[in-house]
Amino acid sequence: MNDTPLEPFGELCVLLPAQSADTTPGGIVLPDAAKEKFERYAIVMAIGPDALDKGFAVGDRVLYDAYAVNPYESGEGASKITYFLVPAANITARIRTNWKPGAASTPETPDELPA
Repeated sequence: MNDTPLEPFGELCVLLPAQSADTTPGGIVLPDAAKEKFERYAIVMAIGPDALDKGFAVGDRVLYDAYAVNPYESGEGASKITYFLVPAANITARIRTNWKPGAASTPETPDELPA
């Protein structure tokens, strides 16, 4: 399902960048330059046909190489949304939302590997 005005071709993906926080959990106010440097995660909104086997899916939270984005703005005023068009090779990791510290991160036996 593609809920964006963009339809990616080839190995391109459409990402919705996460909103930057103005302060850290400890209360330190972040300048704009710091927000851009550290907030490089987004939600996958659409995946091109040649990138469907890359290990992530629509709705996943991912980290990406911020220097490989092509921004696209949709809407005006308060309803303006910025999307990033990113090559799948520049999506560097999927953020596992169900991961818990101390939990086994690898399968114990080959039978537990995903098909």
